[in-house]
Amino acid sequence: MMGDQGENFLQTEQLSQSTLQFHLTVSGLSFVDAEKNAHFLHESVGGAPIRCLSALDLLKSKEAANRPVDQQDILYLKAKLGL
Repeated sequence: MMGDQGENFLQTEQLSQSTLQFHLTVSGLSFVDAEKNAHFLHESVGGAPIRCLSALDLLKSKEAANRPVDQQDILYLKAKLGL
């Protein structure tokens, strides 16, 4: 269950060359909507496609969570999206 400060909403796995995050809930989005807008940007080491949130959905999620750690990401995403 997600805590008051946004804890427990994702699981992070450190890989040899990157970090992989599994989001167990997405603030401000339903998984159905997020899946509709998702992009296949990456492949796993074994070649399986990995869906990634769209930049706009990522922004919506970060704004909904509104954690202090997300503030720089919000500014960056708004600038990249021209908002």
